[in-house]
Amino acid sequence: MDLQTIYDTYYDRMISYIRGKINDPHLTEDICQDVFLKIQSNLDKLNDETKLETWIFKIAKFTVIDFYRSKKSEPLPDLVKSDAQIEKNMAVAQGIDAINAIIDTLPDKYARVLKLFKLKELTAREIASETGLSLSAVKSRLLRGKAMLNEKLKTCCNVQYSADGSISDINCTDNYSRIIKQP
Repeated sequence: MDLQTIYDTYYDRMISYIRGKINDPHLTEDICQDVFLKIQSNLDKLNDETKLETWIFKIAKFTVIDFYRSKKSEPLPDLVKSDAQIEKNMAVAQGIDAINAIIDTLPDKYARVLKLFKLKELTAREIASETGLSLSAVKSRLLRGKAMLNEKLKTCCNVQYSADGSISDINCTDNYSRIIKQP
């Protein structure tokens, strides 16, 4: 696999992963670029392409650790997770990608507000301001869109939630492919 394909495939998830470790958008972007430079420099050393994803996220993890080590005045956060935890986080990220694909199958007026709410993390009021819709229209579309999404998820994925309501695990079934191909 070439670097451009890796970049196109993993950039968004890499940014999300690093953003979860570094609370600065500029540093997040810088560290992400460092990760892709390291991938480029070491891509010829990857022997098994089936382990590509695990390999690049390990590079990201150690790049973030190196960043904190270079800032000796700040304590190193609890970033060193087991490979099993990294793989679980990647599985959840893949599940989130699956949910986004299902959102794309919803009627546009619902998909649009759900994406703004879930992906951009905008409030209903901010969505109303950005879209020109009334606040009640946004709330209605969010409610209906979430209901449609949940119905589709029930038919194709097993989603587990943590106590705070965030997704802790997701496994999609064979029905997933059928659902995302529906017009």
